[in-house]
Amino acid sequence: MTLTRKRRALSELGPAPLLFGVAAVLAVIPALLEYGGFEHSAGSLLAVRLANFLFVGIFVLQHVIGLGLAPDRRRYLREEVADLLLLLLLGAVFVASLVVPSAKEGGPSLERFTVPAQIYLLVNLLLNLLRVFKAAASRRFHYARAFGISFLVIIAIGTLLLYLLPGALAPDRDLPFVDAVFTATSATCVTGLVTVETGREFSRFGQTIILILFQIGGIGLMTFAAFFAIALGKGMGFKDREVMRGVLNLEVLGTIVRVVVGILLVTVTIEAVATAVLYTRLGPDLAPGDRLFHSAFHAVSAFCNAGFSLYGRSLAGYVSDPVVNATVMLEIVIGGLGFGVVLDLLGRSFLGRGLLDLLGLARGGERRRLGLQTRIVLISSAVLILGGALLLYLIESDNPATLGGLRGPEKVEAALFQSVTARTAGFNTVPIGALRDASKFVLVVLMMIGASPGSTGGGIKTVTTVVLLLTVISLYRNRGRVEVGRRVLPEGTVNRAVVIVVSAIAVVVMATLVLTLVESGRHDFLSITFEVASAFGTVGLSTGITPSLAPLSKLTLCVVMLVGRIGPLSLVIALSQARPPRTYEYPEEQVMIG
Repeated sequence: MTLTRKRRALSELGPAPLLFGVAAVLAVIPALLEYGGFEHSAGSLLAVRLANFLFVGIFVLQHVIGLGLAPDRRRYLREEVADLLLLLLLGAVFVASLVVPSAKEGGPSLERFTVPAQIYLLVNLLLNLLRVFKAAASRRFHYARAFGISFLVIIAIGTLLLYLLPGALAPDRDLPFVDAVFTATSATCVTGLVTVETGREFSRFGQTIILILFQIGGIGLMTFAAFFAIALGKGMGFKDREVMRGVLNLEVLGTIVRVVVGILLVTVTIEAVATAVLYTRLGPDLAPGDRLFHSAFHAVSAFCNAGFSLYGRSLAGYVSDPVVNATVMLEIVIGGLGFGVVLDLLGRSFLGRGLLDLLGLARGGERRRLGLQTRIVLISSAVLILGGALLLYLIESDNPATLGGLRGPEKVEAALFQSVTARTAGFNTVPIGALRDASKFVLVVLMMIGASPGSTGGGIKTVTTVVLLLTVISLYRNRGRVEVGRRVLPEGTVNRAVVIVVSAIAVVVMATLVLTLVESGRHDFLSITFEVASAFGTVGLSTGITPSLAPLSKLTLCVVMLVGRIGPLSLVIALSQARPPRTYEYPEEQVMIG
């Protein structure tokens, strides 16, 4: 039985598949009503909790009907294995809740069953979203647009949650709609610019929403990229596959499950280790639960290059703590390298090769050296970080408001931290507004360049910058092709690098012009330029003017953050959809330049 016949059989249910998809979205509403800060009577709370089990029953019915109508039941079980295992796991939890004695008298209460049901419904929603993207891919949906649409959907959901749920805000706090949009955009685009203080204005529930947003925003783009590269593998042309392979630096893309598992495993491992380390340092006076949340929040924020902090002065209180500085900097660097580079580096270690073999992502044969993109990323990242740190140290070492009040080793550590965090992370250990103008300009350059392709960061990207510089050097040397590492770069790669840089400059210039007009007389030009560069690079560093910006300025920065997060990658993918070449050429004619 073919998949087409199976779909035809399932289509006999009419609008049932669409209804089940809508049900997956509606199924999370009871959890939002329960934890969103709404007031409930005993009866209404009971009704909300029972609604969870109603939706679980609906999805059980979905699979019963699907299995009954499937022409090939074995194939149906294979294709729906994730859903079915999830339901079996939920059933096992329910049975365990009945068997394990309850701390309360009178047997297990409804609360013991509600939370597992809510977790199942949330995971079920994520699986349904994955099906939507896969269905779009099978119909050759323009996947460059899918990146942008996915971020817009996440931002819209985050905005509604932060704005509509009273439980998302701290007591006696009010969040204007523009600030809700700005916060959701900044979190989803892993920027870190804030118009309201995260630790003071939002409740633990609201902070959790923000954490989820920048976790999805940080790894979501990489995951979507890997997904579309595989899901569209058969439907893409050779050039399209070459572009996606270059973006992700992957020689062979196995299956989507293995690639996604690889990304998630690396992410969870790094964030878990960082959480454990930060737990020993952050919030020593907090209760264990609060301390764990603070540690996890900052660990995830650092790896995703989000820059969100629960402290009003970011990490300025830990400027002299080498453990916090080293942990956060290491996370920022790894998160900014790109999944392909991390995969390449893992393949060089014994444990890494074992992991890649387990996931089915091991590269065939031994290679004598790292891949070209890995070498470019590592060298350019080292030059930018060390060069930026040196400049900041020389400029700020005698500034009493920044590095001047620190001891020798602490000055070096602080200068290095600000250089690393300018690579799209957004944390700071010294007040950015107190930096000298020359230092701010250095940070603007670092923020515009940003992280590396396929990473959790934004900006023009390191490889794009290097390709552009190599193009200029080749012209100086009167060479027709761009050469690097005994390799010649394709002409299409060079052209795309030029387009990305020019587009980035155009976006920053237009946004700076808008903010300069709107904020005329309120903020100086360098502070405005700094803010726009921070938004485009999805960095999050600010001289302190973000909360006082006019609504139009905030919305403009939202657009810049979105373009900075998805623009370069989406532009590369969109450009790969080349039209058939023309069969004719116009005659040449010289024009005067320079």
